[in-house]
Amino acid sequence: MIFLHVGESISGGGAGTVLRETVEILKKNDTINTHKVLVRKSNFYENKIDYTFSKPPTSKFKFVDQIFSIKNFVAINKVLQSLQPDVIHIQSLGNLSPSIFLALKKYKNKNRVTIFQTVHTFEYLCSHSAGYDYLKQKKCTDCATNLYKFKIFARRCSRLGFIHSYAKGLTSFLYSNFVKNNLIDQIITPSNFLRKKMLLHPEIKSIEVLYNPVKSNNQIKLNNNTKLHNKFRFVFFGRLSEEKNIECIIEAFSIAVKENPFFELVIIGSGPQENKLRKLTDKLALTEKIIFKGFLEKKALTRELLNCNVSILSSKCYETASMVVLESIQYNLLPIVCDHGGMKEMVESVGVGLKFMDGDIYELSKKMKESYINNKKTKSELFEIRDKVLFDYGDLSYFINLNKIYNKRLFGADQLS
Repeated sequence: MIFLHVGESISGGGAGTVLRETVEILKKNDTINTHKVLVRKSNFYENKIDYTFSKPPTSKFKFVDQIFSIKNFVAINKVLQSLQPDVIHIQSLGNLSPSIFLALKKYKNKNRVTIFQTVHTFEYLCSHSAGYDYLKQKKCTDCATNLYKFKIFARRCSRLGFIHSYAKGLTSFLYSNFVKNNLIDQIITPSNFLRKKMLLHPEIKSIEVLYNPVKSNNQIKLNNNTKLHNKFRFVFFGRLSEEKNIECIIEAFSIAVKENPFFELVIIGSGPQENKLRKLTDKLALTEKIIFKGFLEKKALTRELLNCNVSILSSKCYETASMVVLESIQYNLLPIVCDHGGMKEMVESVGVGLKFMDGDIYELSKKMKESYINNKKTKSELFEIRDKVLFDYGDLSYFINLNKIYNKRLFGADQLS
């Protein structure tokens, strides 16, 4: 069988990483089927891409292209006609536009094909995919039960305001028409949390859960003492965006460090909030205690994380799944996360980690202190479960479980192909 894997990108983090690793795992372990990739061009991963979409426009027509891209419609239609795939697996369409779904619909009308989609965002619950009302600054999925999510036109709740809200609303309307006509045969989510939310949708019934794979990092050489002496380090690593609510971490740290002057906070990553976070650090007189590292390549990131003790994720948005928890355990870092969404589920799933109420800087500061007090015990627990976690969420487990989902839908069977 020929599988075509479609997404916006295999670069960067998030859904792009999962798409890339999905194809790598399948190509490595699946000796029967053929797997091809259609994404936007990536110079870094050029040898992993079989077909490409056009580059996104940089002109004033950018929003128009995101609502309906004729170039992307032509690109995928050409691939479908030449490759004639038996199975199509969508990971994340991002800004490719609903024209992709139109091409898939036309192909499906004339060919026998099964379409899977791994959903990484709240796109079927929220017209702008975030599950968050940026205007009111609160988590929101109350459009979940509506096929057509028109509330965005009145609320203007998208992150980029009025025009972006209207563009997202129109895009969501177009996607909803394809969902109504059963274009997707099987939806996959990376968490039970997202699955339960999506079951509220009036047209979606079949949803399987498959946790994202965690790739083992061979550069990590652990023992129980691979940390800096005389310092206890907390770390945030990821994009410095509004959604991640890193101000909460800084403010909680400012409380905890008063009683524990040997505490340090390392912030790794880049993004639109960086200047704001640096100014907050200056305001709180913490420039000697909070270290900004910027974006780090894999080797440098590994070295830095091995010198930290605790990772913190304070997202004010629901996370559909939290890879930070699994990545933290690789580095023998105790994860502290908000007590909601995919973050909560992942900590409870692996059985190690601390939780705090969303946005509560005082509770987070207490969890910071608690993590230090119980450091020896938790480090021992982390060290003991690390191999099990890497196995349970590793490449082979991911391949086996993905194959079960494929075969259940394709053949009504659970055995491997």
